[in-house]
Amino acid sequence: MNNFHVYEAIGRGKHSTVYKGRKKKSIEYFAVKSVDKSQRSKVLNEDKKLPENSIHDLAYDLVKALQCRNL
Repeated sequence: MNNFHVYEAIGRGKHSTVYKGRKKKSIEYFAVKSVDKSQRSKVLNEDKKLPENSIHDLAYDLVKALQCRNL
């Protein structure tokens, strides 16, 4: 996490929170997912259950949301 600036929360789930983040020395923004250590295995297993095309669609939607002028 030392390589990123983490900003406001942009989403919350059952086991994690997603923040708007930016890599230091870069103008690119990313989604930074923060997971409670006690929930880590649950979240990793849930992510494995998603079909690859769903992950791509979610990532695309997230990138578009982060490019919104309101953020």
